[in-house]
Amino acid sequence: MAKEEEETYFMEKENPTELERLACQHETIKRFMGNLMLAPIDLSRPGLRILDSGTVDNKCFALKHVTANQGLWLRDPQASITVPHTYIGTDLTQSYFPPAPKIPEGIVLIPQSITKPWPKDWNESFDLVPESGA
Repeated sequence: MAKEEEETYFMEKENPTELERLACQHETIKRFMGNLMLAPIDLSRPGLRILDSGTVDNKCFALKHVTANQGLWLRDPQASITVPHTYIGTDLTQSYFPPAPKIPEGIVLIPQSITKPWPKDWNESFDLVPESGA
């Protein structure tokens, strides 16, 4: 397999090994940091726009060790913050997202590669953009 084909398979296909690694990474970061957000931002201010790029939702792949609240990074802060915000998650392909009826209210998932141009109206429009592993 050519290097470009390997990268495409690794990044753009449903690769269970990589998805399992990402699930473990998410839980490790959460466990050892104690909190997914350490940024000096006032999360009690309503209406913030929070972007998680590379937000692959491991829940939708039914990995054997994935628990009900694990996976999509945006689920964790949304579950603990009572003030309404706009949560936007992006990843390479729609297949990394759960079916629309299973996406929590208040979360928008959009196919978008971090290596491709982003919508111009997104420039300087987010209040928080955590990057833990993309």
